[in-house]
Amino acid sequence: MCYNAPLNLVHGGRGRGKTHYFKRFVLTRKEPTMWLIRSDKDLLKTGRGFLEDLGEDIQNEYHLSWVVEQEDKPRAKKKISYPAIIDSNNEIKVYFSSLNVPNKGIPFPKIKQLIFDEYLIFEDRYHKYLPNETMKFLDILQTIARNKTDFRTFLIANEINLYNPYFAFWGIESFHKDREFTWVSKPDIVMQWVQDADEWIDDYNKSAFKRIVKGTEYDAYMLGERAIVDIEVEIKKHPDGSEYVLNLANGNTTLALWRMFNTYYATDKGIDRCKYTYVSRIEDTGKGRVYDPALKRQIKDLISINKLFAENKPTRTKVMEWLR
Repeated sequence: MCYNAPLNLVHGGRGRGKTHYFKRFVLTRKEPTMWLIRSDKDLLKTGRGFLEDLGEDIQNEYHLSWVVEQEDKPRAKKKISYPAIIDSNNEIKVYFSSLNVPNKGIPFPKIKQLIFDEYLIFEDRYHKYLPNETMKFLDILQTIARNKTDFRTFLIANEINLYNPYFAFWGIESFHKDREFTWVSKPDIVMQWVQDADEWIDDYNKSAFKRIVKGTEYDAYMLGERAIVDIEVEIKKHPDGSEYVLNLANGNTTLALWRMFNTYYATDKGIDRCKYTYVSRIEDTGKGRVYDPALKRQIKDLISINKLFAENKPTRTKVMEWLR
């Protein structure tokens, strides 16, 4: 809090109490807080879970209860139930809203902080980032923050994947775990890596769960030693004599993929638009533009065995964005 940055990225291993801390934090504020999640499907569960996680003692101390308001969403062809946490004076302490269907009925002038919990996810068939998610997030943030000079935003996450739309947007390429706080853009964006207390490490190392995952990637993830999804594209230019094989396209960004024997190299220079182009999303298909999910799996496999390289750091970010 003492860094007083308008944007704060808070990360740490799973189970460190990050979310619980911020739930306690918002109760001490005079003004209400916006608590943001990704999907409206989880709004009611999040509202209930907020109080349950705090426990009865804290609920009674602050005289908390929760209410639900409904709002018609004609475009979504449904009604959305937006929960809120109120105190004994019927003053709202926490509003809940979602990234995909934001609550337009919130009295924005009163809100001084926004918290986006679990803003990084492990992507699979059922859990995905929204299309243009960073733009959706920034639209909501701008609507609420407006021209306030004392507005603060906190994005909270476990260390899931170093390659995600938020890190790509702000140009973040790594964590600095050797120190707790790092300026991404001083004095505007600060990143925190929550340090493990010795007591937590001792308890974890004695747990039955530790015995199940000991020595595995998940064990390293729990100890904060690596992300749970942590494939790294190394930097290397394609050598002379390489063969230009195809293009990778993501929106308006196109990469050329070169091959030398069984090793591939990505670059954003010298693009031949006549080459066959593989797009990252099925909706971008068209003449000479093909979507092939099998190719994504093959490229991930090539990266994991150091058989695919990027020409430079910006190209590496573009490769990961294409995969995502």
